[in-house]
Amino acid sequence: MSTNPTQHTDLFGPHLKSGEQLLWTGQPKQGFVFTGIDYVAIPFSIIWLLFSAFWLVLASIGDEDGAAWVFVIVGLPFFYVGLQMSVIRFYMDKNRRAITFYAVTNQRAMVIENYNPPRNYMYEAADLFDLRINRRNTNCDLLFGIWKIPQRKRTNLFYWPYGIVSGFRMIEDAAPVMQLLENLRDHKTHTTEPNLNQTNL
Repeated sequence: MSTNPTQHTDLFGPHLKSGEQLLWTGQPKQGFVFTGIDYVAIPFSIIWLLFSAFWLVLASIGDEDGAAWVFVIVGLPFFYVGLQMSVIRFYMDKNRRAITFYAVTNQRAMVIENYNPPRNYMYEAADLFDLRINRRNTNCDLLFGIWKIPQRKRTNLFYWPYGIVSGFRMIEDAAPVMQLLENLRDHKTHTTEPNLNQTNL
């Protein structure tokens, strides 16, 4: 979802530097989200989960010599991985997007994950050299860099199988936000608020 720049002032205000002004704030799309790659990832993860569950069942019923617990212990991590890939990751992703907030100022881009304590990621103009748009119907991902952002600045927005990137994920009204980021990258950003009522990409 996209918002006006004053809606999350209480969250971003304490992080603003002298002379810095909010131009845009927003959040990712909320709720459970399925993407194109899930059409491949979900069947793969279900097969993985069923195979690991089958392994555990066979190991637990075949304990004739008392050594089955070894095979159970070996199989448990594979079962957990399958469970994480097929079910848990959707809840983790949903919960993470619910506490993730984005902002663009006249000096930098900001991402705050409102955990306790919060995780703050600040991107100066020099960090925005690889801007890209990944379109998702009415929502877009605005990517700052793929494997190029320093580790300490990676927001790791995507869980498996989406990859590891930094940027604004699943936002509406992406066109004016992308323009703000491009202006910031090119050192053209000023304090005039953009027209956030433009048509979505």
